[in-house]
Amino acid sequence: MMKATGVYILFAVLVLVADSLASNPDPPKSAEKKSKSVTTSVSAKWEATPLVLELAEYLSGESSDLFWSFLDGVNSLKVSLENLETDKQKYDACIGVATTLLAPAQLRMAKLALSMHVTSPAVRMFDQIAVQNGVKDVKCDTFVAIASRKVCDDEVLRDILKTYDQYKPEDHQLETYLLDHTHPSSDNKSLTAILYGELGTVDFKTKHTILAAYADKGIINYVVRWNVKPRGRPKLRLSGYGVELQLKSTEYKSQDDSTPKEEGGEAAETSEEEDENDPQNQIDGFNFGRLKNLFPALRTPLERFRRHLSESSEELSPLKVWQMQALSMQAAAAVADAHDAGGDEALKVLTSIAQNFPMQVGIRASLHCFC
Repeated sequence: MMKATGVYILFAVLVLVADSLASNPDPPKSAEKKSKSVTTSVSAKWEATPLVLELAEYLSGESSDLFWSFLDGVNSLKVSLENLETDKQKYDACIGVATTLLAPAQLRMAKLALSMHVTSPAVRMFDQIAVQNGVKDVKCDTFVAIASRKVCDDEVLRDILKTYDQYKPEDHQLETYLLDHTHPSSDNKSLTAILYGELGTVDFKTKHTILAAYADKGIINYVVRWNVKPRGRPKLRLSGYGVELQLKSTEYKSQDDSTPKEEGGEAAETSEEEDENDPQNQIDGFNFGRLKNLFPALRTPLERFRRHLSESSEELSPLKVWQMQALSMQAAAAVADAHDAGGDEALKVLTSIAQNFPMQVGIRASLHCFC
């Protein structure tokens, strides 16, 4: 009956702790001051790339047909991506197109790849290829490299395509790569046309429609490469990289650890209060946290006495039967007392008791519980 009562009391304490953490999610200021964690982040050398291009590259890795189907799906949106106001709207529109092409499991993998920016380096690669091919010399952001020219105007592009038989492919060769996105209907021996631009813009949609129609007829070899417009975005934050910072002093000094170093006299001793609910400050019935707060001038001898008791109490000693009868209630009472202090003290005390209960049996048995 006593064991069952103790279990019920522990359960009630856990409920109180959970309620306290829910009502006070913010840690106390003292815990914030004691935190010495180091937070690091790793960023790439390039700006964050558009998600629509990253998703297109991911689908290209799955299948060339998926890539061109996604391209047609984005171009067929009622409102182009460049006219959407927020990144959330652009993301939802891209995922909506991908939903019609991928199975649920494949869609989850695509979302995971987007969250980690797995294909951002591929987008950056095509952007660098565009820079090497003189994109900075062109006045427009979306253009077509064809017949040894860089064409921005749609009408000029149509005129060149109408007179394609006047241009010999061997005289107007453009260097292509295995990683290029080549239209499925293209004939590799025909005149090459490379579209540089950013998917989701109206200009890209117009030029893609023109070139795709001629590629279906086998007139041109149609290739798509990205040309990302600079937007002044922050650098791309990399995921999946672990960084460890280790600091070590090469200076060795000899000092007596039994006497804490005092700086600033008595003012330094009383500058910080001891945690009265810390289990390490409660040994053999003595609450050294409270004693140090009540008698700050005696902190040094109290600390020595605490260490002496701590070292001598590490050996487990047998208990009487009557001492074990109220252990569960005494442990629950210790957690309940810590709960009154607020914050996450109750959780700390409960964790310490649960993980080091054999070592704390003597301490709890020496306390009297009047619950």
